[in-house]
Parts: sequence; C-alpha cells; structure tokens
Amino acid sequence: MTTTTFQNGVTPVDANWLNDVDEAVYQANSGIPGSTARTLINKLSDTVSVKDFGAVGDGVTDDTAAFAAALASGAMRIRVPYTGSQYVITGALTVPRGVILYGDTHDQPGILCKTATAGDIVFFTMSGNNQIENLRIY
Repeated sequence: MTTTTFQNGVTPVDANWLNDVDEAVYQANSGIPGSTARTLINKLSDTVSVKDFGAVGDGVTDDTAAFAAALASGAMRIRVPYTGSQYVITGALTVPRGVILYGDTHDQPGILCKTATAGDIVFFTMSGNNQIENLRIY
C-alpha cells in the first residue's frame, strides 16, 4: 500500500487511491476502549440497503428476491429506504438471527405482503433476537 496525501482539487481519485483507502485500517470505535481495528469496507458492510440488491419499492415490482439477497448478505442491519410507495413481497423470507430490518424514522416505508392465492401465508420468519423498526407491513 502506498501513502497518498489527498489534497482537494489536486490529488486525482483513481483506482490505486481507492484501493489504498480500501486497504487502510479504520478504527471502528475510535476513542472507545476495546474497539477493534477494521478495514473501511468491513465497517461499511455492517449496514446494507435493500436497494443495494435491486429493490425498487414502487408498489408494483416484486422486491422479494432483493429482500432475500439483502437478508442473506451477512449484514446485521438492513435498511429499507422510503420511496413514496411500497415494497412488494410475494413470498416467505427468513430474517437471520440478530438481524435488524429498519426503515427511515421520518417516513416509515411500507412493505406490502401479497399472494396470488387466497389464504394465510407467513411472509417473515424471525430466527431470534431480531428487530423490525419504523416499517409498516400491510
């Protein structure tokens, strides 16, 4: 890894510079005793958005696969951003142990659970120690 001092408007942000940033050690809880040194990429992967996996949230598009991919990503916090409409879920999803599924606090995005057939279906199976925060589920 090379050392580059970034100067705003002077230093080009190229692939090599970005790779250096990726490899740089980031102190996750700077100033807190017992914190662990982590890479920036590792720290940023703590939280993902369902939109990172292709969710649309337009009230029409089936977002089930995007939610499933986000839940399978290994992230412990999964954000469901407000879109002005609803995310459509048409199948069962398992929320892994300890995962928090959360929406924007000011707008509470909606998740519309629907099925093509009449009858009850379980859309979310919680694996334990989960939280769902600031979401409306219809």
